[in-house]
Order: sequence, then structure tokens, then C-alpha cells
Amino acid sequence: MNSEAFLFSLVEDVQKREHEQGIDALDAREKVLFFVWELEAQVNNGGFNQYFFNSGSNHAAPTEEALRAIGAVNTASLLKEAMDVFGNGGPSPMRDERQNQLEAMSDEQEKAFDRLDEQFYLYPDDLSKLLAAFMQAE
Repeated sequence: MNSEAFLFSLVEDVQKREHEQGIDALDAREKVLFFVWELEAQVNNGGFNQYFFNSGSNHAAPTEEALRAIGAVNTASLLKEAMDVFGNGGPSPMRDERQNQLEAMSDEQEKAFDRLDEQFYLYPDDLSKLLAAFMQAE
């Protein structure tokens, strides 16, 4: 089974439990899977702007830690840069407040997101391979 097929076999159950019971229903390894999967899906679908607009980025800081835990240090750096675009204090962990922050962004901040999106799409880390290896490790 390839990396992506293995991850698909895990993620549906993890997402369902998170949706029904909340993030605390997941163990530490499942949280890593959930956070990295959510980041990749959202950024691929609409860039960092979409990631921060949606609820997945309520956990942006632990997502950066999750990326480092699987060895995706380049992607973790991109996420950190994206969080820094928000300025002092970074993105709010509260979705409504974060959406207001996004609406108030300058053209320069939006251009920074565009640059980071382009770097993300180059896949400086093989997220599927790294995440699968992390989830298979004992």
C-alpha cells in the first residue's frame, strides 16, 4: 500500500471522531495526522488564506509542531512565516476573530500569502511519505 492509500485508510476515522467528539478525543499521533492532513487539504484547495479562514487553523501552532515531529521542517517554516504575516500575536485561535484579521489584511500581506502558497505547492517536503512513516512507526 502506498503512502497516500495508507493515510486515507486512517484519516476518515480520525476526522469523524474529531468532528463528533472534539480534538481531545484523538491521541497525540492522531492529532499529528489530523493537523497535517487539514493543513495540506486546505492550502491545496485555496492557499494559506483558506487555511486560516477555516476552522483547521484553530490549531495552527500545534500544526507547526506536528510538521516538525514528522520531519517536514521546510513546510513548518512556511506555516510559521504564514502565521507571522498576521503580525504581533499571529492569527487568533478563534475563527471569527481570525476571519476579521484576514479581511483587514493589506495588499502586502496578501502578496506574502501568495508567495508562501507558491512555495508550499512546490512541496519542499514529501508530506505523504513523512506522515505515513510517522504513523507507521511504533
